[in-house]
Amino acid sequence: MMLTGAGKNAIQAKKLGLVDLVIKSLGPGVKEPKTLSHDYLEKCAADVARQLADGSLKKPKRTKSGMKGLSHNLPLNNKFLRNYVFKQATKEVMKKTYGLYPSPLKIIDSAKHGLESPSTGYARECENFGDLAMTDESKALQSIFFGKQACEKNHYGKPARMPQNMAVLGAGLMGAGVATVSLDKFRK
Repeated sequence: MMLTGAGKNAIQAKKLGLVDLVIKSLGPGVKEPKTLSHDYLEKCAADVARQLADGSLKKPKRTKSGMKGLSHNLPLNNKFLRNYVFKQATKEVMKKTYGLYPSPLKIIDSAKHGLESPSTGYARECENFGDLAMTDESKALQSIFFGKQACEKNHYGKPARMPQNMAVLGAGLMGAGVATVSLDKFRK
């Protein structure tokens, strides 16, 4: 997950042991949704903190699903095996990115230092993040992200009325496809 940036929803994160507790989302309410959600989340956090403090709620024990038999930490406890795992990860990253994206390599570096010593790992992660935030690749990827977000917004608002007529010029493969999709849409 660290190298691919794959996202997980709340339920998946709980199953993986990334989070301890998931709260239910709220439906529409009297207040503005952002305010309502913030108040509800604040109330839930305070309740959980209170329960942890008085001992009525225990921190759940995380189990690694699908890891039966050998310990999943075995390669990471042995320095030679750990170095082999990181070397293979680096090789795979270089094969997929051709060395054009520095962030996966910095992630591997941070993880490697974090396994050797958590305090130096955190320091290395901060240093690497600071270095990466200022690269040309970071600026280009941010530009792509914000451009994509801007393209997905409808700047014209909801149409006053749905169109009743449509014309397609050209009956080739593309024209036939546009006509078919449009007919399905207008039938509703």
